[in-house]
Amino acid sequence: MWEMVIAYIRVLTSGICEYLSHSPKQRDQAVAWTAAFAVASKQMLRGETDISQAELAGVLSSDDVTRLQIAKHPPLYCCEEIRHAIQRAFPKSCSKDHAHSGDNIPAVIAQSTIIRSLESSIDALIINIGGMERIRVTPLPMVYVSHLRTFLLLYLLLLPYMIGETWGHFTVPTVFITSFSLLGIDGAAAECESPFQKCRVNHLDMDTFCQTAFKSVLQILIHAAEREKREVFISES
Repeated sequence: MWEMVIAYIRVLTSGICEYLSHSPKQRDQAVAWTAAFAVASKQMLRGETDISQAELAGVLSSDDVTRLQIAKHPPLYCCEEIRHAIQRAFPKSCSKDHAHSGDNIPAVIAQSTIIRSLESSIDALIINIGGMERIRVTPLPMVYVSHLRTFLLLYLLLLPYMIGETWGHFTVPTVFITSFSLLGIDGAAAECESPFQKCRVNHLDMDTFCQTAFKSVLQILIHAAEREKREVFISES
């Protein structure tokens, strides 16, 4: 799901840079909130309400970061800000006026297609973060955990008595290896239960995921800026 989030951040950023180039201010805001979505998702999945100003330095203003911190669902707040920026870049009133008058209908259709395309990427971000929320709040069933650990405890306590007379001195290493194996499986299940908690040894490295998303956004922005400069140079020459 994190892979899909990064992929759709790339798709959405690329689409915003291409289709919102006529409105630089709204384009920059939409891209900034798209990048912030990764950080907001990371903090929410970890159960942390504090979002570092330094982590989003140069991306969002301090006021924006403050509003993001107090939002009940920070990733959803980011998506709403992206939608708002896109809506302001494509005013609905203009579309309705053009469609009503019959003028420039192909442009109106193209605009609607672009908005639907960007909306599909935003929807995909929300769906994937929802899936990870479901993983975070769905622990192993208590009846399963209690039954499994009760069985393991009884089995490992009785194992020396069952094999001691036959195995003799080999009973101790056998019980040790068996206990290590079975308890290790139980421990691995407990680790997989909470993949987002930073205190866990085997937690997902979401900081690296966010860095990957930021690098992708930066690469797309650089490419868009270079293309724009090249087109300006060609038109002037």
